[in-house]
Amino acid sequence: MFYSPKAVEAQAGVIRKIAGSENCVMLGRCSDYFLQDLNSTLSIFVYAPLSYRVTHISQAYGLTQKQAQKMIAKIDRKRHRYYKYITGKNRGDRHGRNLMIDVEKFGVEGAVKIITDAAKLLFSE
Repeated sequence: MFYSPKAVEAQAGVIRKIAGSENCVMLGRCSDYFLQDLNSTLSIFVYAPLSYRVTHISQAYGLTQKQAQKMIAKIDRKRHRYYKYITGKNRGDRHGRNLMIDVEKFGVEGAVKIITDAAKLLFSE
C-alpha cells in the first residue's frame, strides 16, 4: 500500500494548524501521532469487542452479521495499515494514550461522559 508523503505531510500540517489555533476534537487520521509533542492534548482510543461492533454495524446499516463482519475487517485492515505506515506503531497500542474506553462496557453515552469529564480534569485552570 502506498501513501503519498506529500499528502501525509499536508494532512499533518492541517491537523497541527487546527490543534494549535483552537480547541478541537480530532478523530483518527493519526492525529495522536501528529500531536504527540503538544502538552495540551488528550489522546483517547475508543474500542469494543468484535461481536459488539458486528451487532452495532449490522443494525446501523441493515446488514447481515456476515456482511457487517466483512465490512469491519476491511476497514480495520485499512486503518491498521495506514496507522502502521505513518507511525510505525500498532493502532490501538496503549502507549501514548491517556485513556482507552471499551464502549461495550460503558455505552456511547458513558464514553462521552468519561471523555468530557477527563477533558475537564485535564484542561481546567
